[in-house]
Amino acid sequence: KKIPAILEFADIGSFAGAELRTYSSGMRARLGFSVATSVSPDVLLLDEVLSTGDETFRAKSGKRIREMAREAQAIVYVTHDLESAQELCTRVIELREGRVVADGPAASVINAYKKRTAAGR
Repeated sequence: KKIPAILEFADIGSFAGAELRTYSSGMRARLGFSVATSVSPDVLLLDEVLSTGDETFRAKSGKRIREMAREAQAIVYVTHDLESAQELCTRVIELREGRVVADGPAASVINAYKKRTAAGR
């Protein structure tokens, strides 16, 4: 039942019927995000999901992430993109060499990180 909506959101056009091995990495990421967000999981893990795709797809995906967050679903959003983290997250955990070095409100953690990296530390 969900396939038409998944394919429409992924916007992979004529490749919808093609074998997955023929998809580019961006197309696979778009389809994977569309499938993962077509259900209502208890926890959704998104790892660098907005790092691929064109600006239109990134904007559409960001909107869907915000909608899911409003529905009180837990989303773990892994990214190196500070702007999207600040826009989409309420809480940020900074990891360095696998260890938590900061944990708190998104703006506070991101601003502290920016100051620290600008100072060369």
